[in-house]
Amino acid sequence: MATVQGERAISVDAGADLSSHQFKFMILSSGRLALSGDGGDAIGVLSDNPAAAGRPGRLVVGGVTKVIAGDTVSEDANVMSNGTGLAITAAGAGKYVIAKAMEDAVVNQVFKVLLMSSYPIET
Repeated sequence: MATVQGERAISVDAGADLSSHQFKFMILSSGRLALSGDGGDAIGVLSDNPAAAGRPGRLVVGGVTKVIAGDTVSEDANVMSNGTGLAITAAGAGKYVIAKAMEDAVVNQVFKVLLMSSYPIET
């Protein structure tokens, strides 16, 4: 069951309507929240749903938090973002590991991860 623990969060203005992107990986674009791309160097997970550009969003940058699976993910797997900000098993040189799965998940399931300092996957 997805739970949070020791979340460290900051408030950052959204760059667009992010109301349908709760529990997805985010990047900063021009100082505002934007959806992470495939294997991107995400900086955290959006834990609320700001409905317009300029509205503050709650960005979790550390601790155990919830994300949405974009594919089957196994407990203990290294996790990265897919092209729509969903969590998938990390793979591919030059892409970034963002978190560690703390439980198994299937597509579209909310599950818990431990956010880590991101690092690139090497060959």
